[in-house]
Amino acid sequence: MRERPVRPVENYTKPFLVMAYVVVFTLLLLVWDIWGYATALILGVSGIGLLRLWRR
Repeated sequence: MRERPVRPVENYTKPFLVMAYVVVFTLLLLVWDIWGYATALILGVSGIGLLRLWRR
């Protein structure tokens, strides 16, 4: 095989984070539809709390 120069790849972090947001938002809408607003609100606040704890 030939030696090819190593080139940097594109950074796909932002598109990944946008799609993760879309997935989480869709799941919260599904939970809201099935079990109600209070459950979706509790899950959303819990998720934010877990992210803040994980970030420390």
